[in-house]
Amino acid sequence: MADLTSIQASPREVVGKKVSVLRRTGIVPGNVYGRNRDSQAVQLDNKQLEHLLATHARSQVVAVVVDGREETAMISGVQRHPTRQHLLHVDFHRISMDEPVQVALTVNVIGESPAVRTSEGVLLHNLTEVSVQGLPGNIPSAIDVDVSTLEEVDAAIHVRDLVVPEGIEILTDPEEMVVKIIHSTLEEEAEEDAAAVEAAAAPVAETEAEAGTEESTEKPS
Repeated sequence: MADLTSIQASPREVVGKKVSVLRRTGIVPGNVYGRNRDSQAVQLDNKQLEHLLATHARSQVVAVVVDGREETAMISGVQRHPTRQHLLHVDFHRISMDEPVQVALTVNVIGESPAVRTSEGVLLHNLTEVSVQGLPGNIPSAIDVDVSTLEEVDAAIHVRDLVVPEGIEILTDPEEMVVKIIHSTLEEEAEEDAAAVEAAAAPVAETEAEAGTEESTEKPS
């Protein structure tokens, strides 16, 4: 527990719509739940929480300290304002370091494909995260995929090719494609097709709009 990053929290008595008052004072409402115990309403400092979210992946274990008591947990949910993006709510899920958990890991692309470097191909990043299971202390913050091994167009990396630490099981379908090099002309053709469809739809939309205008101005007989 001493090696875990900790964040301070305090019990929260304000609930419902009244939590907006907390947010205006730089406090974020949250809950700590799980492990067959009652959910506890908590509140946390906005700046400390933003720092935690910026420096730790959700798959990493943290210690939520509530009135001096440490809760071993993972961040299970974060709510932000849809436009302003400030924090609205956070959920922590209690865990045991001795029991496996299931989490989603981000798939990071590293390196550069020789086929992309020569402008023959374009990298298609098809899968951005995978589901894994294992003991919390063994789960990495993310999975790196080195695309420098993809030397030709149509070369691909699938879930079955991903490398994870010992004791970690990938639950996502092993046949799922993670990345692939496609011919650069395919991307251009896709963009041209999309433009053609949009152009073809425009006259129809204009005709329908004109018809609607005519109908609206037509006097009843």
